[in-house]
Amino acid sequence: MYRFGATQSPFLIAPGRSTLGRVQSVVMKDRKHAGERGRRAEKIAANYLSKQGYRIIERNFACKLGEIDIIARHEGDLVFVEVRSRHSASAVNPAYSVDRHKQRKIVRSAEVYLDKHFDRTPPSRFDVVLVTF
Repeated sequence: MYRFGATQSPFLIAPGRSTLGRVQSVVMKDRKHAGERGRRAEKIAANYLSKQGYRIIERNFACKLGEIDIIARHEGDLVFVEVRSRHSASAVNPAYSVDRHKQRKIVRSAEVYLDKHFDRTPPSRFDVVLVTF
């Protein structure tokens, strides 16, 4: 089972590359209702990641512990992607909405996915894609 150290967050909340993951930003100019905006953001993110060389394995993996928006392969890693979206006028950076509670839910969901699909845990990381409408 994949575990993280107690003092190290599995998410990177600043732009750039880390062994723990990436934060990527996609800007779209459109305003929709939250649910529809979320679905559109996930579709935009999946298309963007595919163009960046990610191979999408699964979208919206759900278990009783939570959901993972996108699961992909990239540069030899299994990547668990959280997609966040906000209006461009929002005062809150969507990256900061992935708080400790949300991180734990995603990590636990990833553990379920790994236990279900792998005998040996592959190299894995967590990315966050930000979509601004």
